[in-house]
Amino acid sequence: MGKKKHRGNPGRSASPKLGATYQAAKLANYAASAGVNAAIQQGFTQGAADQTFARMKETAFIKGAAVSGLDFMVSRKIHHANALSRKSLTAWAPEVFAIADTAIAAREGSPGWPGHYARVKTGFAPGVLQGFQPIDKTMLYFGGKVLGGVIRKLSTAGPLRSASAPVKKILGSMGGAL
Repeated sequence: MGKKKHRGNPGRSASPKLGATYQAAKLANYAASAGVNAAIQQGFTQGAADQTFARMKETAFIKGAAVSGLDFMVSRKIHHANALSRKSLTAWAPEVFAIADTAIAAREGSPGWPGHYARVKTGFAPGVLQGFQPIDKTMLYFGGKVLGGVIRKLSTAGPLRSASAPVKKILGSMGGAL
């Protein structure tokens, strides 16, 4: 009996990795953010549906969608999903910032907290703080994401390679990555 041949790349799984799944969920959250706050405030009524469709036609939502598309392109360029799947500290830092900021808004009783996550990620603020506000937290999120990509690149092929080796070793022993 001969050896069984593997089809495709034997090192890769057919199911999506953690990073790709997280990014797909992030995009779904943005798409749903226009209607979630309306549904929470009004219930699943025709008024909530009308309000959702009206918001999706607003310039603010369209600008937020453009930022979300830019986020997707930047993520692809800096291999963000791969880094998330490797449990990279530099990749998860801006994501944890967005999640923690949303949790703080929810804890403080903000009625628009489901849309707060979308605001941090894209600048689009559905609900109570409506409109497109890409300053402050959105810029911190993008800055952290790009800076993390630069650090990862420099630590593998640049001047930080030897300096980052001990940090990588420690993080690797804990199941993480730089």
